[in-house]
Amino acid sequence: MKIQILFLKLVCGLASLPLIFIGLIGPRLTHKIAQNFPQIPGGLWLVVLLVYGSLILALWGLYQLQRILREVDLVGHFGQKTQQALRQIQKVASINGAAYLLSLPLFYLIAVRQATPGVMLIDLGLVVISLAIAITANLFRNLMHPAIIVEK
Repeated sequence: MKIQILFLKLVCGLASLPLIFIGLIGPRLTHKIAQNFPQIPGGLWLVVLLVYGSLILALWGLYQLQRILREVDLVGHFGQKTQQALRQIQKVASINGAAYLLSLPLFYLIAVRQATPGVMLIDLGLVVISLAIAITANLFRNLMHPAIIVEK
């Protein structure tokens, strides 16, 4: 195993730790938000769907990245599986970006209620990060397409 691939696998593993932490504090977070906003019907379910939906999608994207690294490590080149994994990473990042974009009104309500405008910036940052990941995956897939060795 090359040291670069090992380092990238380690980084992917470390990147999953904050996501798992968010999954652990998610119920506490959603309960607190539901207490602060009783006037929003179904607000709790919206927050739960957003938190856990984006968490599952982000972990799926990290799994796809691990698949890419495993294939490059075993085979030594990029193949069709890499293309498929990059396509899935692009879809996951696009869905996460759209979910965060649609959750902007909820984050606005939280920012107004708590008098913390930084909450809006956090959500906008999540939108930008998700779209940057989707664009990067698409760019990488398009640049890599001519270099793929056709597997037999």
